[in-house]
Amino acid sequence: MPPELLFNTLEELSYKDLLSCSLVCKALRDIVATSTRLQYKIELAIAGLEDNMEHPLSERAKRSLLREYNDAWARVPHLTPRESNTSIVSFEEGPAWELSGGVLGQSVGQRKLRFRRLGSKLRDVAPLAWDIDVDYIVRDFTMDPAQDLAVALREPQTLGGLYSVALLSMSSGKPHPLACNSELPLPFCQADDFEIRVNGPLVGLLAMHALTGGDEVELWSPMRVWNWKTGREIFADEQEYVCSFVWFSDKYILLAHMVPTMENGALSVIKLSDTPQNNRERWTFLLPRCQKDSSVIESMELLSDPSPQWTPPTKNHAAASSSTTQNASHASFERTQYQPPFYIARDDRVIALMMTVMDEQSPYLDPYTIRFTISTSKLFNFIRQKSDPVPVLTFPWSAWGPQCTRAEPKNDIWDGSWPCCVYGTKIITENSWVEHHNGRITQYRPVNLNPLNHDIVVGPPQIYDFNQAALQHAVTHLYQADGRKPVNYQDVKPLRFGGYDYYLQPTHLPSDFAKFFDDPDNVLTSLPYRVSHTLIIPPPQEGQNATAIEGHDPKVNLGNVSAVMLSEDSIVLVREPPEADPDFLIVDVTA
Repeated sequence: MPPELLFNTLEELSYKDLLSCSLVCKALRDIVATSTRLQYKIELAIAGLEDNMEHPLSERAKRSLLREYNDAWARVPHLTPRESNTSIVSFEEGPAWELSGGVLGQSVGQRKLRFRRLGSKLRDVAPLAWDIDVDYIVRDFTMDPAQDLAVALREPQTLGGLYSVALLSMSSGKPHPLACNSELPLPFCQADDFEIRVNGPLVGLLAMHALTGGDEVELWSPMRVWNWKTGREIFADEQEYVCSFVWFSDKYILLAHMVPTMENGALSVIKLSDTPQNNRERWTFLLPRCQKDSSVIESMELLSDPSPQWTPPTKNHAAASSSTTQNASHASFERTQYQPPFYIARDDRVIALMMTVMDEQSPYLDPYTIRFTISTSKLFNFIRQKSDPVPVLTFPWSAWGPQCTRAEPKNDIWDGSWPCCVYGTKIITENSWVEHHNGRITQYRPVNLNPLNHDIVVGPPQIYDFNQAALQHAVTHLYQADGRKPVNYQDVKPLRFGGYDYYLQPTHLPSDFAKFFDDPDNVLTSLPYRVSHTLIIPPPQEGQNATAIEGHDPKVNLGNVSAVMLSEDSIVLVREPPEADPDFLIVDVTA
C-alpha cells in the first residue's frame, strides 16, 4: 500500500485503533509515532478533548498548546492563587445565577442579566463582561454561549397568568434570531423550583411543585422539551415523579425519578424524536433498593456540564446568526463568539447523582447524601445493545450499577445551592473529615451521631477525575483489571502516581451509609478515578490583608470559601466572609 494511502487510512481510525496498529509492526509504529497529526489525535483523546478544526493554528502548534494545557492541570495540586491568575466577581442581588460554557451569569434585580466570560490565557479566550435588559420579571434562566442563547423563565404577568420561556440573544438581549417563536408557553401558573437545560437545538424544562392533600405531600413535576428553533414541543410528561434531568446525548434525555410501585429511585433514558407520540423507547436503570422500614429518599439531583452537543461557535453558526440579526451591533455579537483550539470531548462525560436519604429510625432525623458518579459511555453500552422491540427495558441495579458507577458518601448535606461542580469527566468537591469531641478523627460522619458531639472540618478542595483514557494511559503498568478484590470504602488504599491518588478497586459503601439499602453488600461500585492530593494552598491566617506584599505578583487571601465550582479552564470559589460582601473568586488554571 502506498505510504500516502496508508497514512490516510490511519487518519480515519480512533485513537484506540491507532494505539493497536502501532503494536502490529515496526512500519505502522513508526508512522504513528512520527506523525504530528496522529499523535495530536491520540493525545487529545487521552486528555478528554476534541480538536476545533476551524481554529487557524497548525496541528504542531495545537499539540504544543495541548501539552501546556495538560501541564497546567497537572500543576493544580501546587496552584497558588495570585493577582495574575485570579479575578473577583461580586454577587448580584438577583434570584438566579448560572455557570455554563465558560460564562458566569447572574440576574441583577429582576429585569437584568449580567454575564462574565471567564478568560483563559493559554487558549486565548479574553475575559469580557456585559449586561442585557428585559422588560419582564425573570424567575430563572440558563444559557448556551456557543449559540448566543439565553433562555429566561418569564414570571406570569398577572394573577393567575401562566409562565413562559423567552428565547434571547445573550449578546444583545433581543429575541434570538434563529428562533421561530420568541416565547414558548407553559401550561401552569405556579411552581416551587425549576431546572432548565439546553442541548443544541433542544431546550428542556422541569417544574417541581409540592401538592398537599391531607397528611401527604406529593411531587407534581411536569416536564417539557422543545426544539427552540422551530418552536415545536417534542416531549411532555406529567405522569412521572421526576426529581431532576440532564441531557444524556444528542437524542437522549436522562431522568431521575421515583418508582411509586416500588417506593424506590430509578434513572430512565428516553430517546427523543421530532414527534411526541414517538418518544416511547425507554431504558430504566433501577437504583439500589432502600430499606422500606427505616430509609426514605429525600431528594435526587443530576449534575452534568457541558451538554452533549456543546461545541464552540462555528463560522456557519456565526454567519447565520449575524446575518439574521438586524439590530445587534457587531461588537455585542462578538461577546459570545470565540474560537479555542480544542474543547471538552462530547463522547464521554460523567453524570453525578446526588441522592439524599433519611434514616427515619434515627432520633436526630439527619439526612445523608451519597454521590453516585455515572459514566455516560459505559451506560450507553446498554442502550446500544438493545435489539428487543419492547419499548421499555428495565435493568436491576446489579446489572448496571457496579460497572458504570462509583458511590461515595458525603459529610455535607447536598442542598443544590452550587450545582456547577461537574465539568466533563471532572468533579470538584471540598475535602472534609469529622473531628469528634472525644478527640477521635474519622473520614465520614457516622449515622445516628449526635450533631452536638462532633464538628465537620473542611480542607482544601479536591478534583476527582473519571477520564478513563487518562487513567489507563497513566497507570498501565500498575492497573490490573483482574485480581483486585472489593474492599470497604474506608479501607481502600489508593495507588499514588504522578501527583494523584488512583482508586482502581471496587468498593462497598461504609457500613453506616450502606444500612440505608435493602442489601448493603449489593451497593458495590467500581468505576476507576483519580484524585488530586491538594488543590489550592491554605488561606493566609486571619488578620492578613486581602493580598500579601510579595514581589510583583502577590498571593490572594482565599477567605471563607463556602463552595467550589468548575469550568473548562477555571476553578470558581464561592467566598462568603462573615463581615464582607460575598463574591466569586475566579482562578484561571491555565494562567
